[in-house]
Amino acid sequence: MPLHAMFVTVPINRAHRLGSGFTMIELLVTVAVASITLALAVPAFTQMTVNSRLTTQANEVVAALNLARSEAIKRNVRVSFCRVESEQAVDCELATGRWTHWIVTTGDGGNVIRRGVVNTFSGGISMRSTLTEDQVTFRPEGLAYSGDALVADERITVCAPRNGSGRHVTLGRGSRLSTESIDEDCAA
Repeated sequence: MPLHAMFVTVPINRAHRLGSGFTMIELLVTVAVASITLALAVPAFTQMTVNSRLTTQANEVVAALNLARSEAIKRNVRVSFCRVESEQAVDCELATGRWTHWIVTTGDGGNVIRRGVVNTFSGGISMRSTLTEDQVTFRPEGLAYSGDALVADERITVCAPRNGSGRHVTLGRGSRLSTESIDEDCAA
């Protein structure tokens, strides 16, 4: 037998392996890694979704309050941001309660400037306020009043009770608006 024939090997295992696919161990390792990755990613994605919804709702409130203030100055009339019971309502509810809809209105004969809906995402988000009768009125000079008193640190809270997080939209002195995240139990 020639010497070179002794060193030639036929890759029988390699040829057989190419046609057989993955081994059971490779498949189990892949499934385990995918499961661990999903177990870590899903809660983070859920929290990110809730935070996005809270921020969106809080930003809509801030935009509506800014619109009410600018319209009061521009039109030289009182303009209110308030809670209403339905999408078609033209008058403020004038009582505290569950926020489902809101309007920006001049209040004179149902002149609604803008309407909005509080998207609760199937009860995952709620909104409440410390405003007198859930209403803030901007006078022509641009200052906010709740009832007959000048606003001083009144809050509209957008809350995700299931997650214990939310956003405070605060109307401060001089009608200054600020928004802050809260990580406390806001279900109460």
